[in-house]
Amino acid sequence: MSARERLRGILLDMDGVLYSADNIIDGAGETAAWVRAQGIPHLFVTKTTSKSRVALADKLRSFGVPAQEEKILTPAAAAAEWLHAQGESGIALFVPPSARLEFAGLPCLPDDVESGASYVVVVGDLGKLWDYRTLNRAFRLLYHNPNAQLIALGMTCYWLARRHRAGCGSVRRGSSGSLQDIDRCSWIMWLDRGAGIELSS
Repeated sequence: MSARERLRGILLDMDGVLYSADNIIDGAGETAAWVRAQGIPHLFVTKTTSKSRVALADKLRSFGVPAQEEKILTPAAAAAEWLHAQGESGIALFVPPSARLEFAGLPCLPDDVESGASYVVVVGDLGKLWDYRTLNRAFRLLYHNPNAQLIALGMTCYWLARRHRAGCGSVRRGSSGSLQDIDRCSWIMWLDRGAGIELSS
């Protein structure tokens, strides 16, 4: 059996592989076209937590790479599918507006709710939308319900665009940068101290 015959599928990473920021990487379009022409099952994958699959499909198409929403896998889409399967209620989203599209149809809490009987706190890359009010709301949701689940959509401590930025994975790491099993309240307090999070422009 040839290597091609043994190939069951390909996962194509997006940012940094097919494109970088707003520029397609040389050869990426041709590679994606070859995969389609060969009839190889494939998915586009990314660890970004700030955009919906609709937005990402539009971006790929703008580079001349045909893509459908259902062929893209993101942390937000995976989390939403899991939450649907679990039948969770009272979901507090801390993700940008674009990524919120993935959670349509789920019982999400209004943005001003700070306590409730049952909920899941979902944290993504809010970027400059992180402010004291938002951090304090996340803290209160976790503080008031010891059984609340915290879902971090990424483990990236930082990433480089035009300059380094803290990722949502920062909430799961201590000030030394090593992984720690810190409690749910401590990560909010750590963010509030400004350890790696840019709270103002």
